[in-house]
Amino acid sequence: EAVRQKAIRKGVVTAEAAALLDPEGVWALLFEAGFSMAEKITDISGRGVGLDVVKLAIDSLGGRLRVNSVLGKGTTFTLVLPTSIAVKGALLVELDARAYAVPLLHTDTVLALPADEIFAVGGLLMTRVQDENVPLVPLRQLLYIEGDEPLPRATRADLLLDDALHQVLVVSYNGRRLGLVVDRFLRQQNIVVKPLSKPLDTIDLFGGVTLLGSGQLCLVLDVPALTRLFLTKRP
Repeated sequence: EAVRQKAIRKGVVTAEAAALLDPEGVWALLFEAGFSMAEKITDISGRGVGLDVVKLAIDSLGGRLRVNSVLGKGTTFTLVLPTSIAVKGALLVELDARAYAVPLLHTDTVLALPADEIFAVGGLLMTRVQDENVPLVPLRQLLYIEGDEPLPRATRADLLLDDALHQVLVVSYNGRRLGLVVDRFLRQQNIVVKPLSKPLDTIDLFGGVTLLGSGQLCLVLDVPALTRLFLTKRP
């Protein structure tokens, strides 16, 4: 509860949104940039860069950081790192006739949604996944967005009116779920991720590149970066 109240005071989250957070969502606030539980700022604490830096470093290795805390007993931080940094499981998706790889580490589930299972709230498309409202965004909007403009406000009128199913990949990062709308799912496979060379290495949305069996180069999506972009650009 102390974390929840401190996040509200610092403007990290609204009181309404904080009230809806489950324990995992509350612990995720600890890793937000600029957030700190310290009451005073010193040379070693209070600036909100400690756990944020740790989280970013672990994300860059394809790992996860979990928190479990019990009042009166203590707090446990669990670091989970892949056994092989180079070879990763990935789900291949297609968008505009181009394949993209999404690391399985951050994939939650895949959905084929009819239009009647999608609703609009506050300019965002949403769906229900395991009793949770999950925002939906077309992947192409995140990849092709330019400048400082926010994402366009969405309504149900944006959905296809025919019987087509909307292919949605639900990804998860730092306790948040996000549904990425793609053209279709291709397959799951292990990939060898290579770093991007200059000047493409400055594009945050891609974590690297891999070579498919067909000889096609495939960009690897950086789910943490996509999630942060969505949170920044959401209407």
